[in-house]
Amino acid sequence: SYIEYLNELKLKHGENLLVTTELSVDEIAQQCAFASATYFIRRFKSYYGSTPVAYKKLHSAEEILP
Repeated sequence: SYIEYLNELKLKHGENLLVTTELSVDEIAQQCAFASATYFIRRFKSYYGSTPVAYKKLHSAEEILP
């Protein structure tokens, strides 16, 4: 549906902001037009399988490894 497509775009933008900036989850949720950080976290976990903070830590660890 259109709503799911829009949410997917917003989540992908949020994922990009997570790994390329030092913005907080609250700031990312606002920039991606989610109603709240809680809703963003819930949707992010459903889509990516982990919380935004865990995802960022995992991605940062991968960047450091050779």
